[in-house]
Amino acid sequence: MSLFSPARHAASGVADPADSPHFWSDGDAGITFTGVGRSFGAHDVIAGVDLTVAPGEVIAILGPSGCGKSTLLRLAAGLDAPTGGSLVIGDAPVRAWDPRCAVAFQEPRLLPWRTLRENVALGLPRTGRRRTAAQDARIDELLELVGLSGFAGHRPRAVSGGMAQRTSLARALARDPHVLLLDEPFGALDALTRLKMQDLLLSVHAASPATILLVTHDVDEALQLADRIVLLGPDDDGAGAPGPARSGAAPAGVRSVHTVPGARPRHRGSADLARMRVDLFTALGVDAH
Repeated sequence: MSLFSPARHAASGVADPADSPHFWSDGDAGITFTGVGRSFGAHDVIAGVDLTVAPGEVIAILGPSGCGKSTLLRLAAGLDAPTGGSLVIGDAPVRAWDPRCAVAFQEPRLLPWRTLRENVALGLPRTGRRRTAAQDARIDELLELVGLSGFAGHRPRAVSGGMAQRTSLARALARDPHVLLLDEPFGALDALTRLKMQDLLLSVHAASPATILLVTHDVDEALQLADRIVLLGPDDDGAGAPGPARSGAAPAGVRSVHTVPGARPRHRGSADLARMRVDLFTALGVDAH
């Protein structure tokens, strides 16, 4: 059964995004990193990052813990400023709290005193005016998209972790972002829920392809979701696999970029993906056997 088939979505309780009139803004918005660096005092976390992401492309960022993956995402969102280089979305530089971006984190970060509906509403663009009927309709649309229409009035403590994470994703989509930044958004979920969330993200992106940067530690997740996989990490001696980041280590940069074979949705048992999986584990310094 196709990931995007009506039967699959009906069975999962998640709406088919193709039935909805809009999700993201339709403006082209690739993102370009040119010589990007970020230092904290005397500690250089990342340096010399050069990466061009095409409009609508899905990029997964892999690397050892502490190598600066989340730092790179924060820079792209305008939540932090680089100490070197430049970042551009479309044809305009990234600015503080850039409204063209939306971020979803590993934890849902919902306000416990608000209902799921009101948590999603927090993602709407700020207009300084009362919420309009069109915005209310947008919230309803997003809740249906992530399969939570029947739980709109529930508070976060009354729903599962997977439902809370779906609410977080809907909140990010409420902004109609040009660029969606995902910082291990499914990392805290159980294996089955994680797979369902991956399918949901694929469905949404197929319906309206925003530019996505996804930080993950999961090689298989990267292979399923990404067009290209970027390995980020330090290169202390110019050779060999990156190891865990440590105090005094060389700053991280782009070690390699891998194009994932095949169109999405991809068969999880693909021989091509299996070969790339081994290559990625080797590059990460992990025994694939």
